[in-house]
Amino acid sequence: MRQPELTFHIAREAGLEMVFSRGSALRYPEHTHVASCTLTLVRRGVVCLRRGRTECVYPRGSVYAVARHEPHSPAYSDDFDCVSLCIDLQRCAALRREALKRVCAEYCGLLREKGLLRPEDAGALLTGLNTLLPETGMPVRDGRPPLHPAVSASLRRFELPEEEGADTAPPANELSPFHFIRRFRRELGLTPHKYLVQSRVRAARHLLAHAPSIADLAARLGFCDQSHLDRCFKRALGVSPKAYREACIFWENWG
Repeated sequence: MRQPELTFHIAREAGLEMVFSRGSALRYPEHTHVASCTLTLVRRGVVCLRRGRTECVYPRGSVYAVARHEPHSPAYSDDFDCVSLCIDLQRCAALRREALKRVCAEYCGLLREKGLLRPEDAGALLTGLNTLLPETGMPVRDGRPPLHPAVSASLRRFELPEEEGADTAPPANELSPFHFIRRFRRELGLTPHKYLVQSRVRAARHLLAHAPSIADLAARLGFCDQSHLDRCFKRALGVSPKAYREACIFWENWG
C-alpha cells in the first residue's frame, strides 16, 4: 500500500481550501468537520462513506457532501483520485448563497487556469454546491436544536486548545461526567476526548506553516510529545505534520 499523495491549496482569506488526494486503500477514522463543510468529487476509484450507521458507496464521477458536525468515516479503494472543496463556515457565514457560489467559482477558475483543476471537475463541484447550500446564507448547525449549555461551554474551551489545563470534564454544576459524555456524543457524534484531539490537530494544521519547531508546537497544543502529535495527525489526515507542511500551497493574496 503506497502512501497517499495529498496537496492542500489554501486560500485563508476567502475561507476556501482545495484538497487533491490520490493513493491506495486509505481509511480515515470517524470524525467531524467542526468549522467547515466539504464537497468531494471522486475522479477515480470508489469511496465508501459511513455516516453513523449508514454506509454510502460513491463510484467514479460521484460528488458527495459532508455537512458541519456530521460524523463520518471515508474509506478509499485500492486506486483512488479525489478532489475536495472545503468551505470555512465561520469566514463565509456572512455570504449569501449566490455570493458564496461566485467566490467558489472564482477559486475553481484560478486553479483551472493554473492547470490544477480540470474544467469538468470544477463544473461538477460547483453543481454539487446546490445540494449543500440553503437558499440564503450558510447553516450554523444544519437546522439542529441548540446545544446543551454544558456541551456549548466545553466547545468554547476546546476551540482554544493552547490553554493549559484544557480537558474534557464537564463545567462545574452541570451534568455528571457520565451523562455529559453521553450528551456530548449524542449532539456532536464524538466523545469529548476525540473532539478535543480533533480540535488540537486542527489547530496544528493552522499553525504548522509558521511553527519553527513541531516539538514545541506539540507541547503548546497539549500533546504529550512530538510523537503523540505525529500519531494523531497522521491518523486524522493520512500524513505526518512535516509532510503536511510540505504539501500546503497558500494563496495569500487571493480572496
